[in-house]
Amino acid sequence: MPLISFGRCEGATGWIFSPDGKFVAYVTDISGQLNLWEQSIDGGYPLQLTFFEDQTVRSFAWRPQGDFIFSADFQGNELYQIYRLPPTGIVAEQLTKREEVRCQFGKDNLSSDGRFIAYAANANNPMDMDVFVRDLKTGELVA
Repeated sequence: MPLISFGRCEGATGWIFSPDGKFVAYVTDISGQLNLWEQSIDGGYPLQLTFFEDQTVRSFAWRPQGDFIFSADFQGNELYQIYRLPPTGIVAEQLTKREEVRCQFGKDNLSSDGRFIAYAANANNPMDMDVFVRDLKTGELVA
């Protein structure tokens, strides 16, 4: 792998390689808000993947299928919701849609085949976090 510089990326977090190893994705605020970006390992200018102005991208994972699963909150309220960003799209699909619920997700919360996601949420009681498993193929909760 060549030694490359990704330019000014102060505050960039989450560095994850694509499933094919040809790109790296990260979260940075070089657009004025924390959004998801990707860049070729061969260098070049990064490509902005999300274009949030009021939401802040926090954690994310790159599925083997090529799409992203990520969490974002609204204006720093820490009530994270989970989204899916298709590999060919700019518009993210919101997977969790209860704005009063905090859904915590991390890059290691995907099954090895990328079909299932596990996350913690206080959907049943605001004081307790329960674990939920969602089938990303069907969209159904399985646990």
